[in-house]
Amino acid sequence: MIAKRDSSPLNILEAISILHRVRTKDGPHHVIIIDEDESLFRQASIVVSDEANYPGLCKEQGQAIARQAITLVEHKPSMQRYLCHTILEALAKYVPGALEEVYPQILEQNLFFDSGLVFQDAQADTRDLLLSLLETKNKDMKRKWLTALAWIRDEVAVETFRAWRLTPPIWYQSTDRPIESFTRYAGWEFTTEGAVRDLYFHDGYELLSHGLVEEEQAGSMKVFQKIDQTCCWCGRPMVTGLDIDQSEDKLSFLTTHIPRLRFLFCINCSVQENIFSNLTDGGWSKHTPHPPYPLNPHYWEGMEECTLQAREHVVLGNRGHATGRYGRYWIGSNSQLGGLPQWVQEPDYPQCPSCKQCMLYLGQVEIGDVDSENDGSGVLFFFLCPTCQLGVYDIQCT
Repeated sequence: MIAKRDSSPLNILEAISILHRVRTKDGPHHVIIIDEDESLFRQASIVVSDEANYPGLCKEQGQAIARQAITLVEHKPSMQRYLCHTILEALAKYVPGALEEVYPQILEQNLFFDSGLVFQDAQADTRDLLLSLLETKNKDMKRKWLTALAWIRDEVAVETFRAWRLTPPIWYQSTDRPIESFTRYAGWEFTTEGAVRDLYFHDGYELLSHGLVEEEQAGSMKVFQKIDQTCCWCGRPMVTGLDIDQSEDKLSFLTTHIPRLRFLFCINCSVQENIFSNLTDGGWSKHTPHPPYPLNPHYWEGMEECTLQAREHVVLGNRGHATGRYGRYWIGSNSQLGGLPQWVQEPDYPQCPSCKQCMLYLGQVEIGDVDSENDGSGVLFFFLCPTCQLGVYDIQCT
C-alpha cells in the first residue's frame, strides 16, 4: 500500500475518497489531472488497482468498498470510471459476496469490463434482470450482457443458452459468431450432445522463474529450451514453448494421462501461424496447417537472430485463489498452469483439428516473466486436446 504523510498505510476506502476529491477533466485524448492533485491521484490509483490489497477483506468490507467505488462515476470523467471497473473486478475475484447488493447499479451504469467476470457470484435476481435486458432494443449492450449471463451459469442460465443454441432468439442477429459461443468467456461450452463442458482445469498454480526460488526447488517444467528439431517451414532450430514432465505430484490435477507435454515453437515462424504438436512424442503434428502464404526462405538473412535468454526451469508457485464457484486468480503474475486464463484480448480457444472440439486451456507464460534479458512482450497461451493428444499455443499482445 502507499503510505500517507503520517506514514500509515492508505487503505482502499481512503484511496477512493482521495479519488473523489482530486480535480480532473477529460482532455481531447486523455484525462487531465489538475497539477497540484497529480501525486495524490497517482497514489490512490495504485492502491485501488493493486489486487494484492483485496484478498483477506471480509464480505462487509468488500460491500462498503463496492458502494464507494460506484459513486466514483457520478459526475466524474472517464479515468474514475475505469478505476471503478477495476475495483469491482478485483472484489469479484477475491471477496465473495462483495457485489451482491450493487449488481443492479452495475448493470444500469454499465460498470463492468467486456469479460463479464464481475457477475460470477450473481444470484437469480440478477440473472432475471439480465434476461429482461436482453429482450430490450439496446443492441450495443447485448454482447456484454451475454457474457455476464454466461458467468452466472446457474441452471436457468445454462438451459437458456442450450435453447438458444438450437433456436437463436429473434433479437440476436450476429453473423460472426453463434450465440452459445459467449459461454467461453466464462470458460465453458456445450458438447455436440448438448452437455456442459469446462474448458480449463479447476486447480492451478502460478509459474515462477527458477531464478526466483531456491535451487533445490527446481521443477519439472522448462520453457524456450533448444531441442534437436527443425521447423518444417523455415528449417531453423526449434525450441519447446513449454515442456512438462507430469511426474511431479502437484501436477496430478491435469488428468491428461500423457506423461510428458511438449509444445513445439519456432521463434521465427510461430508468430505467423500456430504449430500443432503431437503430445505423445513431442513431434510436429500432421494437423499443422500450411503457412497462410509462401514463406521466403531468405527472409531472415542479414537480420539478427531472435533468441530468448530464458531460464532453464520454471516452477510451480502459489496455488490460485478460489473465488465463488469458478476459477483461480493470481496476484502479480500472468504466468500460470491450470485455472482460468487471464486473457490479454478476447477469449480464443482453438479448435482441435482432429475432433473439432475446443481445446482445453493448460496455462500461459508471459515472456517477460521468464526472459529478463530481452524486450520480448506478449503472453503465450497453451492448449491441449487430451483425447486426440494434440497441443497448440496462441499468442496475445496488448
